[in-house]
Amino acid sequence: MTRILLILIILISSCNNPKNASNGAKPNTLVGTFSNSLLKPEHILQGEVKKIEKNIIKALTTNNSDSVQQALEEIYYWDQVYRDSTQKGFNLVNRSKQKYFLIEKMNENIVLNFLKESGWPKTKNMTKKAQDAFCLVVIHSQNKELNIISSSLLDEAFYMDSSMNNELFAATYDKIQVSFGRNYKFGTLRFKKEEHHDTTMIKINKNRRAIGLSDI
Repeated sequence: MTRILLILIILISSCNNPKNASNGAKPNTLVGTFSNSLLKPEHILQGEVKKIEKNIIKALTTNNSDSVQQALEEIYYWDQVYRDSTQKGFNLVNRSKQKYFLIEKMNENIVLNFLKESGWPKTKNMTKKAQDAFCLVVIHSQNKELNIISSSLLDEAFYMDSSMNNELFAATYDKIQVSFGRNYKFGTLRFKKEEHHDTTMIKINKNRRAIGLSDI
């Protein structure tokens, strides 16, 4: 009997000893708290785009022309390459669609704020991508304020700084004009020749020849 009691005492002591506790995973008492602090997918996307925007603005606002060119090429990338890679057939999945619109807004904000503070960037000696960047963002934007400020700067940027090619200048100019409810000047973008009288075409072709474009 004494021997049995000793065995029971040893077993009870062993169970109460923390060193002999189960080696299984400990319950995570912080799971509930941690789950509540997780960002939603849309917040992750917003953070990602904000980080991209911050890096572009930092490079764009330096006095180093190489950094500015890199920033402009980055804007070009997000407007053109990303657009092409996600918008084929306009069949975007939800996550891609959300990021696409965030990127569009990002570029729009960057360009608008830069134009307000510094005017059109001097890109005469930069790459074609850098020269095209701002025009492409303006063409794809529906922002009225961006159209207004771009309109006031576009001629000087083209005629004085040679910072864009003639075709893109014409397309940007026409886009702004049409957005204001005005007539095409150069007959670009969605212009349809068959919908206009000969007198209109004569005027448009005259405008085109003035900036080195061929007749349509």
